[in-house]
Amino acid sequence: MIFSTQSLICLIILVFTIREELPRQEKQQIDWWGFLFLTIGTSTIVTAVTQGFIWGWTSPSTLLLLVLGSISIVLWIMTEMTQKNPIVNFAWFANKTFASCVSIAIIATSCGIVLLFLLPLYLHNVLKFNFVQVGLYLFAMTLPAAIFAPLGGILTDKGGHRLPIYIGAVTMIVSIFLFTYFSMETPPWFFLLAFILFGTSWGLTMGPVKAGVLSSLPHRMAGTGTGTLLSFEHLGAAIFLAVMGTIFRRSEYLFLRENLAQENIHLSHPDSLYIQSLISHPLKIKEELQHLGPKLKETIIPIFKGAFVHGFQSVSWILFAISIFGILLFAILKQRKT
Repeated sequence: MIFSTQSLICLIILVFTIREELPRQEKQQIDWWGFLFLTIGTSTIVTAVTQGFIWGWTSPSTLLLLVLGSISIVLWIMTEMTQKNPIVNFAWFANKTFASCVSIAIIATSCGIVLLFLLPLYLHNVLKFNFVQVGLYLFAMTLPAAIFAPLGGILTDKGGHRLPIYIGAVTMIVSIFLFTYFSMETPPWFFLLAFILFGTSWGLTMGPVKAGVLSSLPHRMAGTGTGTLLSFEHLGAAIFLAVMGTIFRRSEYLFLRENLAQENIHLSHPDSLYIQSLISHPLKIKEELQHLGPKLKETIIPIFKGAFVHGFQSVSWILFAISIFGILLFAILKQRKT
């Protein structure tokens, strides 16, 4: 109901505010072959990466999907190179401003999507906040993004898009570094600081990134350039989320196996998955695990919570390294002449 109301409000605003400003252009054909190859490639690769941990990385299903996805992506790139109206014009990436801005946008969006996926689970399952509290705490991430977005625009208008992107990228690196220290007893002030810094980085970065993309292309290609940027953001985020989810589960599994073995507790994989599903239901877990005895129950639950924290920390360290790589890549590309 909430989303339906928001969609209706947005539609009404668009109807009364959007005006057509582009001159009449010749009719362009849709790149259906490119669309087909891209859809098959991304969906099969994401499925293989997501399910590979369960099916096995050398299983026929996983290998088949990876091969099919790789072939489809290659065919997509070859198709785009020959199309008159491609979905993505790869020639634009020869422009260093375009390439650097798209790269930083992919990394920033991907890091944000992964964190927005894991953080609500961390707050609810590990720190035991209810859903209302989780939403309020996450508001500390979205509010700074809204506050600092205009500042990013002002800095871009005065001195170009580089400065706000650098400030935002450094702020993102600092915030992700704080995420690596999240534990089962993280105080509210600490994770609120990390949330505020990450929201600030998003607000400072994403607007100037779009400005950089638009400034690198002819005015008549502004719409296509923005669409290309958004496409790469979401494609990168989808694949990135699948990869980070797999790393999270693998790290979580290794932690569980080691710590349960130390306590001489042996659970089947289905039992482990079942207990994990109960962690987010405090009342239900008390009933379901009552037969284990108080000592065993008090041992198992902290281990499973610790496994989640360990997985989250592992992913955060990878995001930290990737965010550093992102700002270095941006700096290197901006040093070169377009």
